[in-house]
Amino acid sequence: MIGVVRGVAWLESILYVVIDESSEIIMYDLTTLTQVGVIDVQGLRDPCDIVACLDDLLIFVADNRSPECIWRVTEMGRSYEKWLPVESESDTFHDCTLSVTSKQLLVTSPWHSRLQLYDSHRARRVIKLPAHMTDVRHAVATANSSYVVGYKQHFESQYTVSELNF
Repeated sequence: MIGVVRGVAWLESILYVVIDESSEIIMYDLTTLTQVGVIDVQGLRDPCDIVACLDDLLIFVADNRSPECIWRVTEMGRSYEKWLPVESESDTFHDCTLSVTSKQLLVTSPWHSRLQLYDSHRARRVIKLPAHMTDVRHAVATANSSYVVGYKQHFESQYTVSELNF
């Protein structure tokens, strides 16, 4: 493997790894960490994160250039599709991070102070974050319907983590 690892996810007994500026998702046996295959996603150009949904056995990959989009890949790469293309300038997925639950894909970007949530039908819900939350780096949904968000506070040099209820 040559390049910068941009994301790692596991699904069942396989570890999936995406590399900077590569169309390949490299698969490893989770127990032995030996490479067991490669998924070549035609059109994927610059992955910036990867997550796996254990309930649906799906993998989601954020792509910085394709143009920016989210790819949906079935387990073991049997099929893939450009699942969420950017539809407007406000929908940017550049440098975004992903997290997933059984009901939604959560997308964050350091360029926007918001959380973007998508269901399996691609319906989008946007949660605007408070003005002091800038440079949002990652977020996860919790079991009690709150969100844990990593961000930089406006005019501060340090990053912090907060739990928010909406």
